[in-house]
Amino acid sequence: EVEDQPPEKTVQAFEDSVAAEPNLATIRSFLRDMAKICRYTPECNVIALILLIRFFAYQPSLKLTDRTWRRYLLTALMISQKYWDDRCLRNIDFTVAWRCALPGQTLELEAVNAMEKFFLTGIGYDLYIQPDKYTACLTEVRSIVGGGGKG
Repeated sequence: EVEDQPPEKTVQAFEDSVAAEPNLATIRSFLRDMAKICRYTPECNVIALILLIRFFAYQPSLKLTDRTWRRYLLTALMISQKYWDDRCLRNIDFTVAWRCALPGQTLELEAVNAMEKFFLTGIGYDLYIQPDKYTACLTEVRSIVGGGGKG
């Protein structure tokens, strides 16, 4: 389990004020909006998914809900973008992207910083992804969304 600061406080940072069912349409829309705003490479989406799966495998007591999935996904995207892309965005950039993708909602920098630290600690800073794992994940994502394309 992740430790450092009181878990309830950090886990609360992932609670969104607005619930949204995490179905294919809402996830696709959120990822499309974030990619358009942040201009990260398509590979970041796949890496983020792998990191998200890894996080919840390492932290089985934590669960995605209607109120947490976007913030967990944002955190995984932020980490994957910093890990993969040559031009790293800053945490403050992701707070701006959040407001643009979800008008009327805010995400404080302090919450983003806490979420990033919690997530990285939760995966034991294990960011390496084997090429065959990336390929398998990409193939699975393509079969679900029914398309080719890069990424």
